[in-house]
Amino acid sequence: MTDAPPSEPARRRRILVGLVVVIALVVVGLFVLKGSGKKSTTSPTTAPSPSSSLPTTTGTGSSPTTGPSTSLPGSTVTGPPGLKAVIHGLIDRSGMPPAGYPVNAWVVQVDWSALQPQQGGPIAANNAIDMAIAQAQAMNAHGGHVALKLRVYAGINSPPWAMQLGGAPFPVTDASSGVSGMSPRFWTPQFDQAYAALQTALAAKYDNVPEIREVVMSQCTTVFAEPFRRQVTDQASLNAWLSAGYTMAADQACQESEIKAHEVWQKTSSDLTLNPFLPVELGQGTKAAPPNLAFPISVMQDCREQLGVRCVLENNSLKSDPTAAYSQLYQAMDALGGPITFQTAQTATVGDLPTAVALGAQLGAASIELPASYKNQSPAQLQASLGPAITQLQSNPAP
Repeated sequence: MTDAPPSEPARRRRILVGLVVVIALVVVGLFVLKGSGKKSTTSPTTAPSPSSSLPTTTGTGSSPTTGPSTSLPGSTVTGPPGLKAVIHGLIDRSGMPPAGYPVNAWVVQVDWSALQPQQGGPIAANNAIDMAIAQAQAMNAHGGHVALKLRVYAGINSPPWAMQLGGAPFPVTDASSGVSGMSPRFWTPQFDQAYAALQTALAAKYDNVPEIREVVMSQCTTVFAEPFRRQVTDQASLNAWLSAGYTMAADQACQESEIKAHEVWQKTSSDLTLNPFLPVELGQGTKAAPPNLAFPISVMQDCREQLGVRCVLENNSLKSDPTAAYSQLYQAMDALGGPITFQTAQTATVGDLPTAVALGAQLGAASIELPASYKNQSPAQLQASLGPAITQLQSNPAP
């Protein structure tokens, strides 16, 4: 697939990206690094109170910032006044954590189709987000210090009306998980507008809710909320991508639109999930082709330029022994500095969990989403194995 000729700013950016990658490679050579989740739901029964607030806290919790503008220690980048603190510590990626564990936040996972079933319609009442807010408020009213991260799945989980925007949807299969579905043409202007309208509606309802600290970007996605994953190792999916009119230039434009859509979140940080990128092009039917790191690195730079410290750099594949490509990506994230967050790989592939979590903390993460298997340990066992990393997560710089 032929890309559009790069502009002069793009050429300068690619030179900078090349320098970052070279530096990352040197660092990886000097240091040996040792140390995606789909949904589950929770269903409380009460609606949230719009006037609730989180108490100021220390230790395993983190409190929202509601005063002057915030900036990272040692950084000249300043967030807007009232920016809430990002999550610090461990996160349950599938729902409310059991009592007693050193886990002070959870991910609210919900499909776009459940939130906005009608085109241009309001956000559905008493949805999974509302229910999670009610749970968190109840816990905090009784001395808890918990926070929420919002992950709205678009892609194959978009509402039927959005599936038709810009053309008919096309089939994709994620080879690593076996999950299949119909993907909308997320790179089209019509889908851009719908996703931006969704974020405007969500921000109007939830940006002022203290418990919600972060929201994940998901416009340019298919199976998971990861905008750099393309199903190119499955030949049928690759053919469908090419037949649907996808181009690299359109993907780049989508990433820009996705970031711009999240500008409406003024008090809540937005998470950009990064992966080494496998381009959609002929001959890409195997994993033999090297991944493209310049693309995600350039987009993370753009995200920081547009959103400042409201842009949280994220990766959902953290392992105790990452591949060279992921190691280079992590070094580029670390070079840009916090806020950074990770989700570990699934239980079967994460390797040694304490080593993986320690690696994320060393790379500057403020928070890490745990695999469900953490519950196989007792609270005391988890604290003993992850305690030093938890302390570092809480102290790593982030607004």
